[in-house]
Amino acid sequence: MKKLIIVGSGGFAKEIYSYLQGENCEILGYIDIKENEFYNLAYLGNEDNFDTRFISQAKFIIAIGQIKIRNTIIKKLSLKSCSFFTFIHPSAFVAKDAKIGKGSIICPFAFVGANSLVGEFVICNIYSSIAHDCQVGNGSILSPYATLNGNAKIGKNCFVSTRSSILSNVILADDCTVSAHTVLSKSYEEKQLIFSKTLIKTRKKQ
Repeated sequence: MKKLIIVGSGGFAKEIYSYLQGENCEILGYIDIKENEFYNLAYLGNEDNFDTRFISQAKFIIAIGQIKIRNTIIKKLSLKSCSFFTFIHPSAFVAKDAKIGKGSIICPFAFVGANSLVGEFVICNIYSSIAHDCQVGNGSILSPYATLNGNAKIGKNCFVSTRSSILSNVILADDCTVSAHTVLSKSYEEKQLIFSKTLIKTRKKQ
């Protein structure tokens, strides 16, 4: 039986906890910046101060939805030689020749198509879709119903909001954010905030 520690106790952590209920695993507890009431799980401390004996006993699942916070915690836990759990929900479809990086989370009813590459610590939320021959960079997040069409590529630490679509062959560079209900038909350079044309023009991140 797998032994796991949940990192985080917010909304996304609650979802992860619910997904794990049907899995053959034992949740030893959770770590977070402070103790919360989190499904009666044991509070094990924060990422800077927890019992290091757990490092050899369990894998850590990063259940935090904010990219900067996730990356900071991943770096700290990596320096402690923690192992990370890659989670693929049984209802998700992942093609046999697709590759999923360590620490990534593929949520219920997500789709990862043929010959696609999903990097490390990626979140593919419910009903998100990655078509054939796509690439998703490390640390990126696809929100519910976000879609990458064939041969689309997104870089590291991108956030693609709910019901946004990245069309075929479009390349989205690192650290971009795409607003909800946005359709990308052209490529974008790094650090862009990309909004639906009905809302506001694209602007550079500060």
